[in-house]
Amino acid sequence: MDSPHSFFLVRLNIVDWLTLSGVVWISLSIGFMLSGHFALALSCMCLAMLCDAFDGLLARHFKTERPFGRYLDGFVDTLDYLVAPMLFLYLMGFTEPLQVIALITFIAAGIVRLAVFNEIGNVKNTEQSLAYLGLPVFWSVLLLLVVYPLYLWFGQGLLFDLLTLLLLAMSLAMVSRFTFHKFRSPKLMLAVLGGSALILLLLDIYQHQTLTTYQQQLTLSALLLWPLQLILPVIVGGVGHMWSVKQQHLPSLTQPIHAKWFGANKTWRGVLLMSAYTGLAAWLSYLLWALLDLNPPWNSLTFALVGCGLGLAYTLAELPNSWLKRRCNIPPGGAADQNSAYRGLFIALDQLDSTIGISLFCGLMLGYPLSTCVIILVAGPLTALAIKRWLYHKQLKSSQF
Repeated sequence: MDSPHSFFLVRLNIVDWLTLSGVVWISLSIGFMLSGHFALALSCMCLAMLCDAFDGLLARHFKTERPFGRYLDGFVDTLDYLVAPMLFLYLMGFTEPLQVIALITFIAAGIVRLAVFNEIGNVKNTEQSLAYLGLPVFWSVLLLLVVYPLYLWFGQGLLFDLLTLLLLAMSLAMVSRFTFHKFRSPKLMLAVLGGSALILLLLDIYQHQTLTTYQQQLTLSALLLWPLQLILPVIVGGVGHMWSVKQQHLPSLTQPIHAKWFGANKTWRGVLLMSAYTGLAAWLSYLLWALLDLNPPWNSLTFALVGCGLGLAYTLAELPNSWLKRRCNIPPGGAADQNSAYRGLFIALDQLDSTIGISLFCGLMLGYPLSTCVIILVAGPLTALAIKRWLYHKQLKSSQF
């Protein structure tokens, strides 16, 4: 606690603020569920859970662990994992007397579980690794990630009957002395929770956005025909560009766009070749549409022009990331040091930057609806990571990220 002469009861550190940010997300979640946006509400719960997952990691990283942080985390968890999820179920129609009893029991058992955790923390299991004593309360959100899609497909009925029994069983597990596995992989947590939040955002767009017939066709195209329209041309463009760099084609164009701002690796050759290769690949993809007896959205020339635009958007969107790296003294073509606080940020930016450029191009230049752009934004980084690793193993790229 702070000095008695301080105006505030306690001075919050950066990790405490991250913990409290969960209150912001869960408050938004409650507001969305009250207005009928259940998918968006659940998306915000995932983001609140992500804040909770990383505050402990950051506290250990910055060596700011203290009893106050654990107590603060416990109070926020009550809102994140007990009050909000049970309110979510109640507003979904989980209102029969036995169902309400299950909700109240779950909240009470969760409060007991959190109080015990604040006192003893994690324990060691039979394998001498850290584990939870009693079922951790965050399983309420993971449960909703399964229950909500089932609710949309099958309605209440048998699902709510089974859920009543499951909530009572989980309540018992929370106050038991059984040990449960502790997830320790930040990448797994980021992938599951971040991916779920984006998918739920997209689902909310589908549920509440009024689309024209043309926009519906574009959204279907993004789901089923996106590989032919966008992904294959961009992949071919990227591979072709790296091959040309390896073969030292067009050496006269290897002048940096701006060496001080973006580094020596961002050259005019890259801008030209990425656009040219992607445009050529897009023109060839038009033939695939015809071969598969599909109705192409544009003629062959438009395909080529769209491909060139995609290649240009892909390249230009990398420049802000390169500028940030130079400001952080990361060498061109290199990665942040293993111990750097920025390493995770730049690994994420390396996968997202070009995808953001492509999403903006599709939205602003091609008129794609927001739902299509979100699909691209979700699928793009996963595809980019797979291709970059393949290029790395083929020695066409110096880093797999």
